[in-house]
Amino acid sequence: MALTKRKRIIRLAMVALLVGAGAVAVPTAAQAAVPTCNTSAIYALERPLGPSAPFPSVNTYPYQRSCNLWPGGADGATRILQFNLNRCHNAGLAEDGAYGPATQNAVRAVQSRAGISVDGVYGPQTMNAMRWFNGNGCYSAGSYSYSGHNG
Repeated sequence: MALTKRKRIIRLAMVALLVGAGAVAVPTAAQAAVPTCNTSAIYALERPLGPSAPFPSVNTYPYQRSCNLWPGGADGATRILQFNLNRCHNAGLAEDGAYGPATQNAVRAVQSRAGISVDGVYGPQTMNAMRWFNGNGCYSAGSYSYSGHNG
């Protein structure tokens, strides 16, 4: 019994140290109000209507790309983020869908270059700061409009 309690106290202390050191991202109130990305959706270039690109999005209709991805998550939406960070921002990430320290640092680099808040969390501001790959090149998020669900 005492050993289990001691383990819990040690675990809580370790989590507190990680959060305090910035190794674990804790959402701000504004970030928590934005839904978590849980799928991807296809957006096509508006002018001229052309090649499309997948974006992390929320699985609602219509699929919205104004969403957050957090360090520690692992899914297809993170894989899409990593794909675009590699193609348009030369991040050199493993496209494994795990939002680990390397992905967090790549997001921080995009945020720093764009002059926005640097927290390593992918959200609407980061999406707008990024360039997105569509097979022909990299374009700003504002160049795309929704065209379908990707899975």
